[in-house]
Amino acid sequence: MFGKLFGRGAERPAADPHALPVPPRQKNGIYPLRALGDARVHALVEAAGAGDWAAVKAAAAPFDLGRDHQVLGRLAEVAGLEEWIGRAVEEDVPGPPWPASTRRSTSSRPTATPTRPSP
Repeated sequence: MFGKLFGRGAERPAADPHALPVPPRQKNGIYPLRALGDARVHALVEAAGAGDWAAVKAAAAPFDLGRDHQVLGRLAEVAGLEEWIGRAVEEDVPGPPWPASTRRSTSSRPTATPTRPSP
């Protein structure tokens, strides 16, 4: 009776195929969480740490980076990422993703003349 109540009599659910293995050591009875416990996040963080843009793109493919803020948070913790990632993205993208009519002006002059109230 208690086996059915607490789920011991049923089959165990299948293990997550992307789960990282449990580390062999505990620290104060707690296992440290690495890369959100996901092998895909671990591959993404390792590729970003190595500075390999092609591997970062491939490892980021299964994630919706617009919604997976925890994955972006782990990626943001990589030291030195901000030094090369912007340049790599700019080199990878063939052109701006917006229409020409919405591009910002690159001139040093302001596009609109501010009006001053008359005294």
